[in-house]
Amino acid sequence: MSGEAGKDKPDWWLHEVPETEDGTRIDRYLRRLVTGLTQGPVEKMLRTGLIRLDGAKAKPATRLEAGQTLRLPPHLRDGGVQDAPATQKQVPKATPQIRKQFDSMHLADGDGWLAINKPSGLAVQGGSGTSRHVDGMLQALAEGDKDRMRLVHRIDKDTSGVLLLAKDRVAARHLTRAFQQQDMEKTYLALVTGASRGLGYAVAEALAAAGAHVLLLGRTHGALEELYDSIVAKGGGATGVPMDIT
Repeated sequence: MSGEAGKDKPDWWLHEVPETEDGTRIDRYLRRLVTGLTQGPVEKMLRTGLIRLDGAKAKPATRLEAGQTLRLPPHLRDGGVQDAPATQKQVPKATPQIRKQFDSMHLADGDGWLAINKPSGLAVQGGSGTSRHVDGMLQALAEGDKDRMRLVHRIDKDTSGVLLLAKDRVAARHLTRAFQQQDMEKTYLALVTGASRGLGYAVAEALAAAGAHVLLLGRTHGALEELYDSIVAKGGGATGVPMDIT
């Protein structure tokens, strides 16, 4: 009986997570590990338990740890996934326009990281109806290099500001962990003009309640005192700067 049962047992593919993938999302790693594997099947196999991590079910966003064991169905190891050419994702091409735009956004870079000034209107990642985005630019500029620059955090499409990129997979792991553990601090700035009361008060008080430090600009000390006192009374932080706003 036991011998017959053993014949029917799947020959699972047991794969150890390498050190270079420590901190990587499981769904992203699986798509790189298995040629042709797309997000839909990955999520289904994780949801049903066909793919397991250290014997347990995992969610697509689960972060891997070096040394963990992935259990995958044997067909993924034996032949991968053969997608029709029409379903293969098209990698953007590095046109002169893409290179020029990316270079114009460059702010600074260092060991393993690069900072760009993302303008309002440019999405960070693709989505329905979004063909132009930072991640697509990074894919194009990589020109087939798998260890390309990577995203480590997000900014909304309509928000402008500094976007930090990792130069390779190892740097991405360290930077992503720094954001997760709040070792990295993000500062948001909002400038509101033309309203000393009403909407201006509501915006400033809401920002202060969320933990932001509000910089108040006004023509006179008197124009700032009421709002400043209101924010401080509610436990918020504010700095008043009298100045001529024209």
